[in-house]
Order: sequence, then structure tokens, then C-alpha cells
Amino acid sequence: MIADHLSSEEAAGIKEGFELMDSGNKGKINIDELRVGLRKLGHQIPDGDVQILMEAVSIFHFIWNLFCLFHNLWV
Repeated sequence: MIADHLSSEEAAGIKEGFELMDSGNKGKINIDELRVGLRKLGHQIPDGDVQILMEAVSIFHFIWNLFCLFHNLWV
């Protein structure tokens, strides 16, 4: 897991940033929440780049879920 390679301070910072963006406390964020949250954190990222970032995260999440599914089938 990626979090295993982060210090506790780095993991806490990511969690805090995510919670700032997750306006409805749903455990996930949409592109509008990501855009607003990044601006709140002082990042001025063009909308096209925010879309690319969101798509990359979605692809990673999909691949991670497939890995977990197959791992559970083989173990």
C-alpha cells in the first residue's frame, strides 16, 4: 500500500487535505471538490490539469480494486 511508504506526518497531511476537500464527508471527492480544495490549499492548477489528475486517480483506484480482487481469489 502506498501509505506504508509515507511518514506519519505525510500521511496525516494527505488525510487532512482530503478531509478538507470532502465537503459532504462521503469518503470520496468529485472534480469540483478537488478543484476547490486545491485552491484552498494555495494551488492554482488549470482546469484541464485538474481533470487529468482526477482521471489518473480514477484509473489508479480501478487498477487497485482489480489487484485486490485477484489477490483475494489467489490467496
